[in-house]
Amino acid sequence: MADPYEDTQKLYRRAAMEYDAGRNKSLFEKAVLDALLARCPDNPHILYLGSGAGEPVAAYLIAQGARITGVDFAPEMVAITQSRFPDHTWITSDMRDFASDEKYDAIICWSGLFHLTGVDQIAMFPKFATWLEPNGAILVATGHQDGEVYGTVANTPVYHASLAPDHYRQLLVENGFSNIQFTAQDPDCAGFSHWLAMLGS
Repeated sequence: MADPYEDTQKLYRRAAMEYDAGRNKSLFEKAVLDALLARCPDNPHILYLGSGAGEPVAAYLIAQGARITGVDFAPEMVAITQSRFPDHTWITSDMRDFASDEKYDAIICWSGLFHLTGVDQIAMFPKFATWLEPNGAILVATGHQDGEVYGTVANTPVYHASLAPDHYRQLLVENGFSNIQFTAQDPDCAGFSHWLAMLGS
């Protein structure tokens, strides 16, 4: 089977400017970002997987004193983010291939994980644990039920996949996470479903 993530990458490369212009920048994510920051030390170093063009999520975290290492598979997106926030680190990489010896205070994967197949999503959770400091926090957006669907970006179909919530919870527990909170189709967050957890007990 063809890798749908490759098609997604091609789409975001081609439509980077259009996506950025149309991205909702009202910061509907503020409450959940604040919940993540509340679990972090002051001026945390945050790994942002699927960092896109950096607004509004990275912009808000930076304004709160965070240092960001952002990873995105579209160099066109990375170029936009680098121009906006040159004092932070922006890396062009498929998150499945990203490697780092550094430990981070938190990880956010807000609009990236659900573009991976279920198998590839499963493989990310041990990596999340490896990249975090003890008691590090993670915020991940997922679907709310098992399945594959297509959304639309720049008038083009784009692949999304989700595991069942019980499967995500199992993956978090198996990889050493605790204080796990899941909110399905959060009405205060534009309907996003998201997980917040901490590494360690």
